[in-house]
Amino acid sequence: MRINELVLNQLKYVKLTHSEGTYKHYESHLVHFEKWCHQHGNEFVSDITDMALIDYITDLKKSCANITINKKVGILKRTFVTSGITHEYLMNIKKFKEKTTTFEMVDIELLKAIRKHALSLHDVFNNLTIKCTMLLLIDTGCRVNELIHIEKKNVNLDAQEILLTTTKTKENRVVYIHTDTANELKKMMAIKSNHKYLLHHITLNRPLNYFDVDWLMKHYRKVMGVDKLHAHMFRHSLASILLEHGADIKSVQDILGHRNLETTQRYIHSQKSHVKKTFFSSFDLNQ
Repeated sequence: MRINELVLNQLKYVKLTHSEGTYKHYESHLVHFEKWCHQHGNEFVSDITDMALIDYITDLKKSCANITINKKVGILKRTFVTSGITHEYLMNIKKFKEKTTTFEMVDIELLKAIRKHALSLHDVFNNLTIKCTMLLLIDTGCRVNELIHIEKKNVNLDAQEILLTTTKTKENRVVYIHTDTANELKKMMAIKSNHKYLLHHITLNRPLNYFDVDWLMKHYRKVMGVDKLHAHMFRHSLASILLEHGADIKSVQDILGHRNLETTQRYIHSQKSHVKKTFFSSFDLNQ
């Protein structure tokens, strides 16, 4: 079997059984592996020897953290299993030690700055789409695949609610939007188009896609002068801010659409600045 056939088999399987977001995740890692194999003259699965795997992981170590290496190796293991191919050495590779998980978030001041910038955009060209996309990421914390599949019929501007029907868990859920966001979405929905989805590229007259959101993150990194900003960071930020301001964990679970409460509990962590503020506001013996 050729390596490209091995990769294609796994991607077909994942596309059939998992969400679009998971498919994109697998595709990214497997395409990277396929390119590495091609660059090193490995065309067939039989070329992936023990030594080839060692060389692959050694190259990964030059640019990837252990958590990323573990993801790539894990996906590779599942890819071999899907095609019914045995590779004893691969299956026995143990996970590399990972650093304690920390969530990359957009701090509250940067969130405010992004929101202010988005709201200041004049509604020309594709600015309204940019504005609505950023406001929805901030307000709802939804995943990119959930964002681009919001249907117009599921937006309730009066109640300031949006029903998400394309979700990772396959279960519908409701998210909420602020008044300013609702006002901008009203303009978006007033644009005549035959698209069933809320967000669409106005100038190109097509639904918004992953590449548009990726471009938008790069654009805002430049605008805000930051090195790191991706769509999922807004999700982490919403969870953290809600919990830090007293929201009950079950409500946060429902908003984020976590199937298991344990997933939401990972966000119960505090930044040093919040801990310091809590200390001085709650522990004053001079009062």
